[in-house]
Amino acid sequence: MSFCLNCVEQTEGGGVRLLDGPEFRCADHLRQLPSLLDPVDGRGRRAFGKVFPWYFRAFDWDSGRAPAAADCARPKDVLAAVHTIERELQRNPKRFPAQWRLWQRQADGTEAQCPQMLAVYRGKRCRFFADDQGAWAVEAESAMAYPVHYPLSDLPEVSVSVEPDAHLVTVRIEAMSPLAVHQQLFSDLKRVCLLASQRNALVLASFA
Repeated sequence: MSFCLNCVEQTEGGGVRLLDGPEFRCADHLRQLPSLLDPVDGRGRRAFGKVFPWYFRAFDWDSGRAPAAADCARPKDVLAAVHTIERELQRNPKRFPAQWRLWQRQADGTEAQCPQMLAVYRGKRCRFFADDQGAWAVEAESAMAYPVHYPLSDLPEVSVSVEPDAHLVTVRIEAMSPLAVHQQLFSDLKRVCLLASQRNALVLASFA
């Protein structure tokens, strides 16, 4: 289920009309907002719901009815809430998931992101990958149910041997801050809110 934010104009009878154009809409297909809101919501849903009612009462397109003005929010309220999330990330970064990335250095000096790769590390054939817990090299050939994991998160880079010709390559390990991870989402939410403000319109938060 994706979360969407749309610019809408009110129509006669209390209904709303979605403004055409991709600039008037943004979507969170990766479910980033729940990962941001849930840790903060641990302070108490009653207090938190007052800051983010547009999210917790988002319109459900599967409800079988058309959205109304009562389902919408003022763009300045949503914009203020986005700023609240950003401040929370700055104050308590450890409560929110960072993101690690692996970059393989190419022969010409450039880097290419590698979501995962197979290479020899510490004499073992390993699978390299990164997630929201860190960066890892996991033994690819092991009789154990839980193969040995080598944590790489504290290393700036590692040199590994890539098969089949066993040439050495450097893999850089990057940790992205929560603010950097979600920067595009924040920019998209702000864009929709600012466009709605300029047109004296409302914003409709919805799930589809």
